[in-house]
Amino acid sequence: ENGHGTHCAGIAGAQTNNSLGIAGVADVKLMILKFVGSDRTGPLSGALKALDYAVGMGAAVSSHSYGGNVPSRIFENAIRNAANAGHIVVAASGNEGMNLDETPTYPCSYSRSIPSMLCVGASSSTPTSPVSLASFSNIGSVVNIVAPGVNILSTYLSGSYAFLSGTSMATPQVAGVAAVLATLGLAGQSITDSITRSRTASLENPLSLQNLGELDALNAVNEGLDQPTSPPRQPSSTRLSSSVCLWSVGLLFAIITGHSAF
Repeated sequence: ENGHGTHCAGIAGAQTNNSLGIAGVADVKLMILKFVGSDRTGPLSGALKALDYAVGMGAAVSSHSYGGNVPSRIFENAIRNAANAGHIVVAASGNEGMNLDETPTYPCSYSRSIPSMLCVGASSSTPTSPVSLASFSNIGSVVNIVAPGVNILSTYLSGSYAFLSGTSMATPQVAGVAAVLATLGLAGQSITDSITRSRTASLENPLSLQNLGELDALNAVNEGLDQPTSPPRQPSSTRLSSSVCLWSVGLLFAIITGHSAF
């Protein structure tokens, strides 16, 4: 209704090689799970149901471009259970320029206790300046990767395209690379390790953190090729609704948009 989810979905999986608009990170059809209204807010119970549905349908990766400041043990346990099943949750860190070690944002800050979860900050660059941390990006020890998040072009309402900025835009880029790694047969911690080991050197930041390297998709794939793999999981045999589509390689990818969208 406001274009946020459409924009995130395009970044992750817009059709490639069709001479239209943009190319998504991964050649993927998307499972779109929405729990928000036109006011850009939604209940935490909706986020929980969306994650449970995605995992239950066999999704390998889910992208979460939303957040709030109230923790939920139930939601944290749901993410932990998903991680234990080999599912990768990728979440936006938020856009308030805060230190998440002092002011946590959820679900991103659950990554402190869930090692395979990826909490994503935003980077910025121009043709005349080097890559830097985006001024609005939340950071902290829970943030383990950054990706471009300033003036990102993607799909928008009514078949249009728009430039938007935020950690919401960075998150589906990381999730898209995670999905590519899943097609190689990686799962869970192996995907996270491939992404974090291949990131660039940490960007300069006010907290002198060493974990704020930028996503490097090519190096992540090369890293993944060196990891032990298993055959990609097969999709559920359950009949799916028209809003839930399968990866061409038998994987599901979920875009979950929710309350207080980033």
